[in-house]
Amino acid sequence: MLDALKHTLYAGLGATVVTVEKIEAGLQDLVSRGKISADEARETARKISEESKKEFTEARSSLESMFEDLLKKAPVARSKDVEEINKRLDSIQKELKKLKSSDS
Repeated sequence: MLDALKHTLYAGLGATVVTVEKIEAGLQDLVSRGKISADEARETARKISEESKKEFTEARSSLESMFEDLLKKAPVARSKDVEEINKRLDSIQKELKKLKSSDS
């Protein structure tokens, strides 16, 4: 399931890269036709890039939060949960050994 989520995120990132390339090509076309200056094209590309990164970060954060919520509700133990249980079990076993040795 994690792999599917990663692939989805990477696909979104790939789509973003393709979109940026198309935007840059479109801006270059406008510059070559004299519709906008090279400086305007660079500034527009920068703004689009910043907004795109911001949206990707927000989407990723939202997706991670949703995924975490789903894991909390799922009837499965995560590795950190199992580690915590193992630590508690080790502690209990040590205490039992102490009690048994003090009874002897």
